[in-house]
Amino acid sequence: RVLFRSGSSGVASDFASGVGGARGVLFDDNGNMFVANFSGGTVLKLPAGGGAPVTMASGLNNPTGLALSDTGVLYAAASGTATVIKITAPGAFTTFATLAAGANPQGMAFSPDGELYVANKGTDTISKITSGGAVSTFSNDVSAPTGVAFDSTGKIFATHGGANGVIARFN
Repeated sequence: RVLFRSGSSGVASDFASGVGGARGVLFDDNGNMFVANFSGGTVLKLPAGGGAPVTMASGLNNPTGLALSDTGVLYAAASGTATVIKITAPGAFTTFATLAAGANPQGMAFSPDGELYVANKGTDTISKITSGGAVSTFSNDVSAPTGVAFDSTGKIFATHGGANGVIARFN
């Protein structure tokens, strides 16, 4: 598998190879790219200045979504174990939160107040996780959500995967 990048012309070029089953991707403020490698069970860091990928976490069961807190801590959704993993340094990771059985967590995003929201495709829910790791159900009014995001005013949006491509907005 190859990650692509596109310039302002819209033409894609190879960016990185060997990232089988790439799912979640995000950048930090330093320009480093992080990739959830679903097939390889890893989260990789691709340094901004180039160089070899750094394995941030390995042995994960189907990592999908990624989120970065405003303090720079990286989080990964492990869909195979219905957990959210906290990654503080290469190789230093712990289970941050355990979701409902069968949750199949996908996309994640931090709210302006620092709580982590997780789209759970398998249970048709969106979870809210406090900074201490306490999990609650924010919404069970979505169908197979895979993505979640906040706008500049703090409103939450989620993909409504099972509802013919609808995007839900919560007030």
